[in-house]
Amino acid sequence: MTFEPIAKHDAGTGNRVAIIAQSGATAANIRFALQSRAISLSHVVATGNEAQLGAEDFIEHALDDANIAVLAVYVEQLRDPARFLTLAARARAVGKPIVMLHPGSSERGRKAAESHTGALAGDHAMMLAAARAEAVVCVPTLDEMFDCCAILVRFPTPAPGGAGIITNSGAIRGLAFDFGESVGLEIAKLAPETEAELSTHVPDYVHVDNPFDIGTTGFANPGIYGTSATAMLNDPNVGIILSVHAGGSPGMQEKKIDYLLPVYETAQKPIVFALIGDDYPLTPPFVDKVRACGVPFFRSPERAMRAMKLVSDYAAARVAAEDRDTRDAPMLDLPAGGAVVEYLGKQALGSAGVAVPQGGMASNVDEAVSIANRIGYPVVIKAQAAKLSHKSDAGAVLINLRDEAALRDGWEKLIGNVQRAAPGLELDGVLVEEMVKPGLELVIGAMRDPNWGPMVLVGLGGVWIEVLKDSRLMPADVSVARAKAEIGKLKAAKLLGAFRGQPARDVQAVAEVAVQLGALMRANPQILEVDINPLVVHAEGEGVTALDALFVTE
Repeated sequence: MTFEPIAKHDAGTGNRVAIIAQSGATAANIRFALQSRAISLSHVVATGNEAQLGAEDFIEHALDDANIAVLAVYVEQLRDPARFLTLAARARAVGKPIVMLHPGSSERGRKAAESHTGALAGDHAMMLAAARAEAVVCVPTLDEMFDCCAILVRFPTPAPGGAGIITNSGAIRGLAFDFGESVGLEIAKLAPETEAELSTHVPDYVHVDNPFDIGTTGFANPGIYGTSATAMLNDPNVGIILSVHAGGSPGMQEKKIDYLLPVYETAQKPIVFALIGDDYPLTPPFVDKVRACGVPFFRSPERAMRAMKLVSDYAAARVAAEDRDTRDAPMLDLPAGGAVVEYLGKQALGSAGVAVPQGGMASNVDEAVSIANRIGYPVVIKAQAAKLSHKSDAGAVLINLRDEAALRDGWEKLIGNVQRAAPGLELDGVLVEEMVKPGLELVIGAMRDPNWGPMVLVGLGGVWIEVLKDSRLMPADVSVARAKAEIGKLKAAKLLGAFRGQPARDVQAVAEVAVQLGALMRANPQILEVDINPLVVHAEGEGVTALDALFVTE
């Protein structure tokens, strides 16, 4: 482990970055990259294999240092996840962003991290979900670490809202729409008052919108580089601004920064400045002014927008982290030691307010007929035994039995299938249920990670969750509003709206199930896993139905 205090590089007290990395080379790389942008540093810590002190110790120290505004953290394994999350909550409360890069999303990346640190890596997806729930800025690359730190060291408490973009390039305007959508950066809808204000600074033929293309107005009225930014900053829908332009002549380069600088110096929302042209030379006076004022500066609008997306997510996460659901859930008396038979799992779901099909358990065919007469045909029958984990493979599920004769024939077939698939298996009985009307099938579940605690998962149902890798992880105290927001980020989210003649689905009910599962996991530490696959989502206002339920206990 090495610990290196760094002399102030330029900015004043409270505007420094602390670098904490388990790799010495990476710590140096971050240091050089930030110093090249005139970002002030406080310390560089390389924690190595953490035989005595770990990243969490230095994070705690940095949170108590008034000179530090941002923590740049590179870790390949967090050895005390619970402590890290507590520190992340503290960092959020005091307005000090933790910008963290944690490799291991791929199998080979995870093994490389293990071999480097000598510690077993935890579940990377679980780590990301838990960290983001505490508003940690989880970046996927070193470039995005550099770029986010450059913005957040100047604006550590950004406001939620979409991006406002000002440019003098029609091409950049069009590309910004496309690239913003590809990275998930929301382009803000300007308020009418903002559009009216912007229209006073451009000729009548200039279309006022966001991104705002000022065209050639800057030649005759260079003040527009500042006045347009001010108008955007005053818009309640805008949380962050990108002022991106063609550089132009040496004189025009300087005018752009000269008119933007007074706005930047008093801005309470992040302003990001970019000149396109890749390595096209910039004049030394322009470079000196940019470095002296400290504005986050880019030569690539795409790179700037990637960082803006992460900063916008951080602003939203700071607000969302205060929205937690702490409702109670019943204590469940479930069998211990593995998979719990389906009918008991459905009883548990029912006690927590999750809708399951009407039905009951039958020990013989006459009881099955009685249940079917009560709930109405058609019915489904399912053999029930804890050791019968893959019922469909064993022919232990029969559907759409439309009358008593079909039910009696189906009973004999079901029992025969089970005896052939699992000779000598003793059944708890047969579950007789109504045939639930079709709908969109999702999978929703929960799991308890030994490092990161309980999490809730929602994804597209059936085999698609594995094929498309389309799922969202949420903390067990997720609120209904936050759950709905996460469900809306599914790749298949469009299927939940009105789609090709199908009605919009009851997303509110899906979110309620997610919250109820989280409450069950918090109230019942003996539950390791819950899997509802499928959860049938009916039309909006008609709720959901859990067709299958698997609980796994300690």
